[in-house]
Amino acid sequence: MNTRWEIRIALTLAIILVLISISGCGQVPMATDRILEQHQAEDTTLSEHTSPNFQGIANAIVCVFAPQSCGTED
Repeated sequence: MNTRWEIRIALTLAIILVLISISGCGQVPMATDRILEQHQAEDTTLSEHTSPNFQGIANAIVCVFAPQSCGTED
């Protein structure tokens, strides 16, 4: 291949890469405020209706780190 064509191809690819990089920065941000408000509303309704099972969580953690203390199933 001719050196002149190789240089042209390399420059074209570099320009395409720069244009793609710049176009990624120019995107319009999403409306995150509405999404955050919806998630906060869902979180409050979820926490009002359920209570965490702390004993079950503690038992699971104990079984992970100290399996000999857990009840074994045959």
